[in-house]
Amino acid sequence: MTAKEELAALKKEIEALKSALSGKEDKPPPKSTFVPMSDAEHRDQMHQAAERRMSMAMPPSAVRYFADGVTAADCADLRQQSHRPTGRPV
Repeated sequence: MTAKEELAALKKEIEALKSALSGKEDKPPPKSTFVPMSDAEHRDQMHQAAERRMSMAMPPSAVRYFADGVTAADCADLRQQSHRPTGRPV
């Protein structure tokens, strides 16, 4: 294909695209289906999201059960153990 034939083919393609595009401009854009949400609906949606998130949380009774297992003496013992030397002395 020569350069002249290629140029003619490209010009023909551009004209076809322009005519197809100009046909679409005559149509009005589609109507939007967006409906604004009221403040009450938004609060309800956010409340439901928080409820779903908290349904996966650990219940307070389980938190108390695990917290009761560690005493102040246990914490003091752990602090002392962290300062003890490890391994054999050289």
